[in-house]
Amino acid sequence: MITSCFSLHDSLKIVGYSSLFSFFLALLSLFLFSFQELSFAVEEKAFVEEKNNFPSFSSCFVKKEATTLSYFPSLPSQIEGVATIGRPDGKGKLLYSVVLKNGKEAKNCVEGATFYLNNKDSFSFSESNTPLWIVITKILPDEMEIEIGIESSEPENKISPDRIRLPIRKIPPSTSIAHPALLQLANGKFHGSDRYWAVYHPEQEPLYRIVLSQDTLLFRKENVLVYQNGQWDVAENKMDTTLYPIACIESVDKEKMVINCWDEKGTFFVLSLPISSTSDKIFLEEVLTQAKLRTAKQVSCLIENKRVLLKPGDFLVHHNGKWRVASTTKSKSKLRENGVEGEIFVFDSLVQKGKKRFLKGYLFNGFWSTAHEVSLPVNVPDKRIPHSEKKKKN
Repeated sequence: MITSCFSLHDSLKIVGYSSLFSFFLALLSLFLFSFQELSFAVEEKAFVEEKNNFPSFSSCFVKKEATTLSYFPSLPSQIEGVATIGRPDGKGKLLYSVVLKNGKEAKNCVEGATFYLNNKDSFSFSESNTPLWIVITKILPDEMEIEIGIESSEPENKISPDRIRLPIRKIPPSTSIAHPALLQLANGKFHGSDRYWAVYHPEQEPLYRIVLSQDTLLFRKENVLVYQNGQWDVAENKMDTTLYPIACIESVDKEKMVINCWDEKGTFFVLSLPISSTSDKIFLEEVLTQAKLRTAKQVSCLIENKRVLLKPGDFLVHHNGKWRVASTTKSKSKLRENGVEGEIFVFDSLVQKGKKRFLKGYLFNGFWSTAHEVSLPVNVPDKRIPHSEKKKKN
């Protein structure tokens, strides 16, 4: 009986300790679980905060602006700036163009000009607006500055334009001449500067003469020659020459004249015309002999066994082996404009030196490119007895 009681008491005691231990273990487990949950919550909050502070991909793309050349890095190598001598009836002496190498397309350009491009198989010019464009911002003697840009359809995705410098390649003039107008000019004969004009109008700009197959051109350096209605002529002031072949003087020296020419399309050519050789000098004293004073303003001369009367202002013309006198304004103007194969003596004046008189003037070749001053003595006959006195003596 005593043993049983003891066992029960001990059992109760053991159960009590077990319960207490279980309670304590449960309490410990609950504490650990709560601490772990709290730690996880703190870590999750920290992760969320860190995640919210890290910039997103879209925000990075917006802040970092793309450039046009990042999309089209090969475009600068496909664009070329060129320059050629422009027509004088155009806007400038040099004509600038932008050339696309792949398509071999060209566009004339000035500062501020805008061009649009297509980019299918290769770059090409577009007549309508496209997202890809170029602007000519500055043109210098040896290079041009252009701006290349893309018009983005998304305002938030801005694409910055790029500026590049292109060296300018100067195109030499064409050497192959097939245009009939330019061939006609190339076959002309350059007779140098007009010496008549230099002698009698020394204060004015020189005139130059080119003899063509059917026409003669007499023009100055500032003049523009135009080919119209099948012939060359000097363009009139304010004449619209843009639809015709034109030419003008580049330089003149003792040996040649260099002429710049353009056809209707603006193709540039250069012609070099050597000066034509002049005929042998004629000694006028061997031709004009026995000069006698006929009146105060007239001289009688023997030319080719014929008596000829000359007065100041007359032209004595040698053509086709014969001499003739040109005294009318019309005949002299024709000789001035067209010239002649031969020589021309211009009788200027009668001058007196002491007791002697001289016939003075200039001997020119037929195209007025040479001039030689001439002074020939004139015989002055004795004063004749008046006719009334002769009657008295008789």
